[in-house]
Amino acid sequence: MTDSRLNPNQVNRVLSTFAYVDEVLQGIERLTEARTSPFDAERSDLTDADAEFVRDLVARVRQRLLTALDQLGIARPEPRHSARWRIETSLGFIDIALSELNERTLPGYGAVNPVGAAELTALASGLRDVVALGRSQLHRRPGA
Repeated sequence: MTDSRLNPNQVNRVLSTFAYVDEVLQGIERLTEARTSPFDAERSDLTDADAEFVRDLVARVRQRLLTALDQLGIARPEPRHSARWRIETSLGFIDIALSELNERTLPGYGAVNPVGAAELTALASGLRDVVALGRSQLHRRPGA
C-alpha cells in the first residue's frame, strides 16, 4: 500500500468494491463476445458497433477505477491466485455438482423412473470422468 489518506479498513472496502465492479465488468465484456455455450442465458443481440461501444465503456470505467486508486494513494492490487489453481478448483466444484446427479438424489425431486435415473447416473459419471481427466492433465503439466 502506498501513502493513502484512508485507514486500512477503508482501503480494503474500496478495493473490495472496485474488485466487485470489475467482476461485473467482466460479465458485461463476456456479453460482447461471440457466444459458444448452449447454456448462455442471454442471446447475442448486440451489433458490432454496440459491442465496441460497450468494450470502450468498460475500458473507461476500469481506467477511472485505476485513476481513483492513484488519487487515493492506494496501491493497485496484484493478482493473488494462479490461473491453474483457479481452473483446478473450479473443475472440483463442477465434479461436486455432477456427483449430485444420481439415482440416490433424484427421489428428492419426485417419483423416479429407474431407467431414466440409471441413464442420468451414467451420463453424470461420464461427465465427471472428463472433468477428472482435465484436472489430472492440468496437474501434470509444467508449471503445476
